[in-house]
Amino acid sequence: MNARLRPASDAGFTLMELLVVVALLGLMAMVLAPSLRAALEAWPRAAATNAEGEKLDSVRLHLTGLLSQSRPFLAETTGQDAVRFDGAPDQVSFLAPLAQRFGPADIVKFILRIDDGRTLRLAWALDRDSAPQSAFFGAATWQATEMLAGLTEASFQYFGCDQHGGRPKWWDRWTGRSTLPTLIRFQFSWKKRIEVLVIAPRVEGESSFSEVSEAPCSE
Repeated sequence: MNARLRPASDAGFTLMELLVVVALLGLMAMVLAPSLRAALEAWPRAAATNAEGEKLDSVRLHLTGLLSQSRPFLAETTGQDAVRFDGAPDQVSFLAPLAQRFGPADIVKFILRIDDGRTLRLAWALDRDSAPQSAFFGAATWQATEMLAGLTEASFQYFGCDQHGGRPKWWDRWTGRSTLPTLIRFQFSWKKRIEVLVIAPRVEGESSFSEVSEAPCSE
């Protein structure tokens, strides 16, 4: 056999070559380490941001579904032609139908309230004209839940005309009116986010997301 033997110097890496490879790997680790550390730190923040976004989306959908279903039921008070809707900067109460699976004839009274300017809570009860508003969160007939905590600068506003006509505008209160407001605005700050939600109730029994109009109201 005439096998050609390789010189001993070609059998593997030399010590110098190994040292060069180790040095290059060290330099690459030094360059990539800050980026890797930043990526690892950003992952929990991104997950928290996504969770906060999902929480806000859930609150938006819930509030839109509730307020857009509010109906102009008249108050049963002698000599008063007013809808059963009471809007204030920190609270709004209204009537809306219960979910279809519970029966189409049931009407529910809902109360959205901002407690201490920081927590949005929702309470509801079947409207039997038996639970006074002072029993909010107290009487057994009411069910309550916390929707969103940690709010700042939270308030409700109401868009529409006053009782004497004129041009529509935004109001801090909507009480004792003969109609529902055209729009309801809920604005707040939460975790350094400024949110504004504008919803149109069922003014005529049909859901309609109306645009803000500057046309004069009919007297």
